Formats: sequence, C-alpha cells, structure tokens
Amino acid sequence: MIPVNIKDMFSMMTFENTEEEQMFLQYMHTRGIYLYKQVYNALVNWMPQCDEIKYKMFSNLIRYDKSIRDKLYIYLAAAEEYLRNIIFDELEIDDSAKNITNVKLDIEKIRIRAIEDDGDKSNLYYYSYAKNFDLGLIEKIFKKFGLAEKYNLKQEDITEIRKLLRNKVMHHNMLLLSCFTERTTIEKEIKSIERGIEALYRILPTNELKKVQRKMEILVED
Repeated sequence: MIPVNIKDMFSMMTFENTEEEQMFLQYMHTRGIYLYKQVYNALVNWMPQCDEIKYKMFSNLIRYDKSIRDKLYIYLAAAEEYLRNIIFDELEIDDSAKNITNVKLDIEKIRIRAIEDDGDKSNLYYYSYAKNFDLGLIEKIFKKFGLAEKYNLKQEDITEIRKLLRNKVMHHNMLLLSCFTERTTIEKEIKSIERGIEALYRILPTNELKKVQRKMEILVED
C-alpha cells in the first residue's frame, strides 16, 4: 500500500485511541485509500462548520452504506426472481439450444404460451441461463407482452429499479454517495435511491417482503 500520512490526508480525522487508528489503517488497506478519501471529503463537505471528523462517525457511514446495499441485494434478487417466474408462466420459446450459456435469447422468438403446450416443460426457463438474460432483457420482455399490466404492476417501476438501483447495488461502491463528495449532489443521489426503493417496494411479491423493505426505506430517509 502507498505510504499515507494520515495527518496530511485526513487532517480533521480524530481517533479516541491508538486502537481506532490501527483499525482505520487496517480497513483502509482492504477497502481502498481512495474510497476512504471520498467518504472523508463527503463528511467534511456535509458538515462545513465542524472542526473534526470522528473515526466512529466515519466508520458508521461506511458500515451503514454497506448494510443498505446488502439488504437491497436480497430484495432485488427476490423481485427479479418474481419477474422471471411470471415470464416462464406466461411465455414460451420453441427453440432449445444445446448449450444455452453460449447463446443470447432473441425475444422475437418468444411467444405466448398456448393451451396445447406441455405444462410440465418450459424451454424458455432454460434460456434464463443465456448470456443476455438480465433485468434489462426482462424489462423488454414485460413491455413487449404487456405482462406488467396483467399482473397489476407498473412497467415504469421495472425501469426505475434497473436504472436507479440494480447496477449501483451490484457494484462494490458507496451507494448513498455514488461518485460524489458535495452535499447537494449527494442529496440528489439519495433522492434517486429512495425513488428506486419505492419502485422496488411495489414490485416485491409478498406483504412480508414489503414490510421489511419499508423499514429499510425509512432508514434511508433518516
């Protein structure tokens, strides 16, 4: 790791004891010096009248952000699984590739399931292993076949969770800060995350999941 002069690079950072300072150095080595610098700068800009940044406050922000990302990952997976299952129940494809992991699904070949289709079989299910079967493709399939309306969902909610949440959650970056350090841009980013969470809430398939999701939404608002 590049030698760092903490007093120069994090001049307002304060530690209660040497143990905290050692933890700071240890975790900075694994999480990244530039991530630490971004979080530090964001806190400095968020509290311009403050003359110190306590390590505990700094550490809590990083852990809080990771906690939200971890929870959103679970709920995004649940929502995506629900949308996929709707597709498998409603649609079918006649092709059956030998090695589906090496091909891309052509949505023009997908059709609505017919009464005569074997209910115990789904070629389309196996195409969920195709190279391009992601939330973006799911969004297009829902739009093409009007599945959102049929299941009392909103097509724009699927778009919102793809645009505002999925990529941000899947990447190992700060969620609430994104790439920003200025307070005004961070506030806009948090509002964007909140809109994505609201869309995800409406997509989630069970009341139990929705209740937990709502609790997390309240945490972000706080």
